Amino acid sequence: MSTPPAIADQPAIDPPTLDQPTTTEPRPQDDTPQPESEPQPAIPITADLLLELELKQRERFGGERVSTGCGLLDGLFDGGVGGGGETGSMRGDEGDGGNKTRDDRNHGRGVERGIVLGVSAEGREGEGVLLSLSLLTSLLLSHLTTSDAAEPIIQILDTTGTFPLTTLLHVLKSRLSQTLTSTHKPPNPKEITTNLTKALETISITRVFDIKGIWEILSELPTTTQLLLIHPITPLLSSLLATAAKPDAHALITSLANTLHSLAHTQNVLVVLGNTTTAISTFYAANPAIQGANRSVFMSATVKPGLGQVFEQFVDLHVLVHGLPRGRADAEVLYGGEGVEDRDVKYAFVCEVLRDECPDLGGGGGGRGFGGREEMWVPVVVRADGGWFEGAFGEMGRADGGVEGGIDTGGIVEERVGLGVGNVAKVFGFGGRRV
Repeated sequence: MSTPPAIADQPAIDPPTLDQPTTTEPRPQDDTPQPESEPQPAIPITADLLLELELKQRERFGGERVSTGCGLLDGLFDGGVGGGGETGSMRGDEGDGGNKTRDDRNHGRGVERGIVLGVSAEGREGEGVLLSLSLLTSLLLSHLTTSDAAEPIIQILDTTGTFPLTTLLHVLKSRLSQTLTSTHKPPNPKEITTNLTKALETISITRVFDIKGIWEILSELPTTTQLLLIHPITPLLSSLLATAAKPDAHALITSLANTLHSLAHTQNVLVVLGNTTTAISTFYAANPAIQGANRSVFMSATVKPGLGQVFEQFVDLHVLVHGLPRGRADAEVLYGGEGVEDRDVKYAFVCEVLRDECPDLGGGGGGRGFGGREEMWVPVVVRADGGWFEGAFGEMGRADGGVEGGIDTGGIVEERVGLGVGNVAKVFGFGGRRV
């Protein structure tokens, strides 16, 4: 028998024996530092992709808006459409490509959800917070008609322990009565009480003392939340700026602002931040160069938003609500001399947009874009029942001139409101660079 030829260059392998280990000894560890791999460069995102993502996000939420209960204010927030009607409702864009119906032009649709709204307000007896309460109430009324679940949809963070709960109850009761009246039903006290109880069950009020408290609430925020109201945020930010090191304070403020923006945009929550106002000094009023962008269009305004640019970085839409003499006679009484008592002067509240970073893209790019509502304003007063705002003069003009509904609205409505009125009435409407 012949043996097979051996494979060339193949070493002979002896079978393992008991005296020979089957494993190899570990190699000595190499302590020489290995060079770190360089980070990969970030892949750029093109602008058309970002726009597509933004449009999909808006389409996902359907363009929902929240009414203020005042047609004039709803028109202001809807970009300057006509107003003066009664309580509106929250409606979507319904894919109309930016074209508004006749009803939309007359009444407006209110404030869009998914933004951070800043309300800097002065006011006596609760007028300063009335705008925020009106938005809150509209969401409650909408929830009562669409759902029976007692789920928390309103989150209120009270930073001072003085949240006007009594005013909220009054506003809610007035709106409930008005809703029943508009449906041709006599107000039923029992039905109003039942709906009032259901509405209050969907509100959560939490007392917070510092920025840390806000973080804790945000980390546990229910997914059913539709509106978050921080009333007001001014004391917390002022305390932080006064006690913490400046770099640390601004880092915390920036982080909180980014978190609130992310919450609003990704969860379609309307975040409302209350802010106080401060008196305008003579030096400030005489030097427009130091006033910045967040100043009133009225040279006679006596207040400005608190916190300045610190508050500006929080908000997408910033509204200033302040009082001015309602008519010429009131202005003459107020500015005429000494010995004037406040009760002798009738006031109108001016609601004006100081900052607008909420782009209305519209169908085919035909929207108003960024800043479209800046320097627009409307005059309002508190209704006789104290429930919410209504138009101060009933009619509304447009400072840029034009015809709305067959009525000349060239910015001067002197023939309609008479000659015995002040600047607020003569040029009131949307716009007006300096008054």
